[in-house]
Amino acid sequence: MPFLQGGGAELGQLFRWRDAWKHKVKCEQADLDFERACVRFNLAAAQCFLAARAREKGPQLGGLKQAVFHFQQAAAYFDGVHATVKAAIWGLRPRWDTSSLSLDMSLDVLAGLRDLMLAQAQRVFYDKAISEGLKDGVTAKLASGAAAMFAGALKVLEKPEVSAHLNEEGGLFSKGDKSWLGRAESNQHAMQALAEEHVSREHVANHEYGAQVARLQRAAAAAAAAERVAVATLHGAEKKAVVDSHARLQAVAQHAAHENTNIYTDDVPPPASLAAIEAKRLVKPTPAPPPAASHVAAFEGLLPAPLGLRIRQHHAQVHDRLLSLSTAASRAAAEAEAVLRRLALPEVLDACGTDKRLPQRLVDKVEQVRAAGGLAALHAARGKCDALEADAAAAGSTADALLAAEDESDAALMREYAAFDPEKLATGGVASSSMLGASRARLAQCRTRLRTAADVTRGLKSRLSAAEPGIEAIEAPLERLHASLPHLDGTPLEAEPCVPALRKLLDDLDGLKADGAASLAAAHAAEQQQRGSAVRLGEGLLLRQLAGTLEEAMAELLAPLEAMERDAAERDVRRAELLHRLAEQARVFETARSDASSFEARQAYLAKLR
Repeated sequence: MPFLQGGGAELGQLFRWRDAWKHKVKCEQADLDFERACVRFNLAAAQCFLAARAREKGPQLGGLKQAVFHFQQAAAYFDGVHATVKAAIWGLRPRWDTSSLSLDMSLDVLAGLRDLMLAQAQRVFYDKAISEGLKDGVTAKLASGAAAMFAGALKVLEKPEVSAHLNEEGGLFSKGDKSWLGRAESNQHAMQALAEEHVSREHVANHEYGAQVARLQRAAAAAAAAERVAVATLHGAEKKAVVDSHARLQAVAQHAAHENTNIYTDDVPPPASLAAIEAKRLVKPTPAPPPAASHVAAFEGLLPAPLGLRIRQHHAQVHDRLLSLSTAASRAAAEAEAVLRRLALPEVLDACGTDKRLPQRLVDKVEQVRAAGGLAALHAARGKCDALEADAAAAGSTADALLAAEDESDAALMREYAAFDPEKLATGGVASSSMLGASRARLAQCRTRLRTAADVTRGLKSRLSAAEPGIEAIEAPLERLHASLPHLDGTPLEAEPCVPALRKLLDDLDGLKADGAASLAAAHAAEQQQRGSAVRLGEGLLLRQLAGTLEEAMAELLAPLEAMERDAAERDVRRAELLHRLAEQARVFETARSDASSFEARQAYLAKLR
């Protein structure tokens, strides 16, 4: 823009930055690029925090993959800060004086922080490879790469002026703290020790027992170096983990040496003569993907505020009503299943069929369950639900903290300007207060939806726990399931009129369930499509508002949902009628059932597979 050709100096605004380690040290620049650099630095810190939280989840919930992603993004943000600062202080006419910058904004520190983020990403990549059971040759190269990257970062961060700044008393800590650099150095030695250990296992596979002993000696030496640093700088569980690792490697090395001396008697080469381990680096600075272009947000600003509010209320109402329908459908299906279990259907019908062959209806259901992934797929879905619920709860806590911080900031502002006219202050704060109130209302609404979703998830998990024995029973091959069916010794009941009547009623119940599921799926798809075409929806409603027919338009939007609710109510009535008739026909069947000696055994077996 022409009026900002001076980098923003024309604005007359000084952008302030406080040193990340010494918050009392500050620097200022009248340059928008400086503000961009400060924002990127904070974004890098946020990505590092997210990476640490994600790593705590471990490999089960995809935490390691997320941690690698966040660490690489943090490195990309530090890379961006480095490029901005470099362009501003280099050249014939530098815009910033290097002496005006805090040390954390120096090129050396920024490069070191970038490399440290990448080293941590590489270490998490190694952890992920271990969890996936990759070969020792691969994991050794990954561990060696992480060790080399930690060493590269420390080469910059351990420069005297930098390390003194990071460790000096009076920073963010009550006293000088050396754990920050000590943790990185301990990681470097620990990763090198792990790399040597993995290569020693390859020596064993190749029957090179002398080389194995030498490798383990190098691993123990690296672990000892990690322990020395940890004892001097770390505390608690962190230090104990490093000490325990050294003790373990020492024991492994001593055992290998003992076996080689008494069994293999291979020559042990000097540890220093062993070839260096290849360092394989699989991480790099990865910028965050650009946000998806949102035409909705751009158009929403053009809508009258009351109309925009009506549209948001409409979407929320549709979502809540669909959720209510889905919950009711799940509850109705569970009640129908309970009735069928009480009546022992369809096992009592299947038990009087062809000898040593499972009923086709049951075979179809077994194959359908297997095609969907079986018990493993259900457990994976349950894990995803738990992860989503935890993420939503964490997001809510973050939002609470942000809103609390805003309240404290407003209170501090009122205290600072207490001498001003309160009416003027109140007038200036209306917009902010209304936005905070709207944010709280939306947060409360989201929490209500989260509780509802959590209740549904708990119900589904209970149903899964109850159904697990039956699902496990059908994991065996179909031929084995056929062969395990007890022989038919009694008189089949296929000729009884109640049998086809019961089969027809069961088919009708399945049809009702399928119709309800299809109707819900279509409604959810329609809702998503409506949200995706928000611009067209807003244009249409704006025209209807100008024409004075907005209420009729909103009613037309809800008409399909109301029709689906009526259909659902009719299905509930029909389901109750079918269950009543099933109970009547089941009583008739009990009266007509023969006393075949094997009938009860066949029924019990089929019930287990259902």
